[in-house]
Amino acid sequence: MLAGLLGNVGCKSDDEDWYLGARGIKFWRHPGAHLSKKPGRWLIAAELVETTRLFGRALAAIEPAWIVQVAGHLLKKQLLEPHWEKKAAEVVALERATLYGLVVYNNKRVNFGNVDPAAAREIFIREALVNGEWESRLPFLAHNRKLIRQVEELEHKSRRQDVLVDDELIFAFYDQQLPEDVCSGTTLERWYRAQSPQQPKLLMLTKDELMRHEAAGITTAAFPKTLRLGGIDCEAAYLHEPGDSKDGLTVTVPIYALNQVNDERCEWLVPGLLKDKVLALMKSLHQRPRSRLVPLPEAAAEFCELVPFAQGSLVDALLKAVRERTQIAVQRNDFKLETLQPHLFMNFRVVDEHGRQLGMGRHLPTLKAELGAQARSAFQALAALKLGGVEQAANSPSPNPLPPAGEGAAQTLSLSRPRERAG
Repeated sequence: MLAGLLGNVGCKSDDEDWYLGARGIKFWRHPGAHLSKKPGRWLIAAELVETTRLFGRALAAIEPAWIVQVAGHLLKKQLLEPHWEKKAAEVVALERATLYGLVVYNNKRVNFGNVDPAAAREIFIREALVNGEWESRLPFLAHNRKLIRQVEELEHKSRRQDVLVDDELIFAFYDQQLPEDVCSGTTLERWYRAQSPQQPKLLMLTKDELMRHEAAGITTAAFPKTLRLGGIDCEAAYLHEPGDSKDGLTVTVPIYALNQVNDERCEWLVPGLLKDKVLALMKSLHQRPRSRLVPLPEAAAEFCELVPFAQGSLVDALLKAVRERTQIAVQRNDFKLETLQPHLFMNFRVVDEHGRQLGMGRHLPTLKAELGAQARSAFQALAALKLGGVEQAANSPSPNPLPPAGEGAAQTLSLSRPRERAG
């Protein structure tokens, strides 16, 4: 019946008693038609008779898979939503098949590379390689991702979004290197293993290819990885994300060193951010002294070059320089600190001995007021621990006594600090 009467196939509607048939017709089961078993959603009628309604007679239950086997050449197929699937490592499309307008199956996953290799190749390059949505141990992937992260760090430090090239140029690099038949993870790995013995640096990007221009001045000296605060080296992180709580420079300070952090040192930030802060402070002045400093960028650069870094208060040093250059009695309050962007103030992230965050903010006195007592207790506990270790080593009979190892950066903490600053 199915082979000869494909136009009499029907699929039951979920909410109605009728069946949807070929070319949009609707028919009902004839009252005298009986099936040996409870019918499923799909059936076929030996004949369609129209009386008060269009009825199907001599019915038989079928499976939609049988239609694919019997009438596969008559099915109209559509491929929808081609997309990259990370787990399968291939571009997959969803196939929809209809018979005379009747949907036989939907959302069948199909390897899109077998249908349209060119389109699958483009999706594969953009999603798997450019966007990094592919897990593989091929060496060029780790190399390129590390290099991109390094360039992105330069962007965060320099607070510019134009250092890393856009995705189109990275796509063009892979598009030029890969052959036409590479459109999935499997095909790329096969081709790469055949070519890499002769080309060890195959598909490896370089810094010149990833950068639009040289990020001048982005050095470790200008943007150090650690800052000496409170007698210890604190980790420094950089982020260019205006509006984010960590935008700018964030320094991680252990709780035991919080009370020893010098407010004046923190005003200077790091050498790479100093010019921007000095320029913003100059712009906050009144029009009369400001006009005698123009061009302001050159005046800010001259100050950063001539004044020793992190010696005393930044505002006091700038105040002195402005007075000497303008011959105007500028006052400290003339610098409108409230007009400066948040990233021009150091962000402090206070953590305990386990690295858990206890507090974060850009106003150091507020943090000291909130966590000062806890910081004092942590410092005293650390001091007692180190002094106990020294006494134990002194009483040890060993000819080469070794003090016990402290925890993390505690080894660098000096305990000869005056008592009035210990709290």
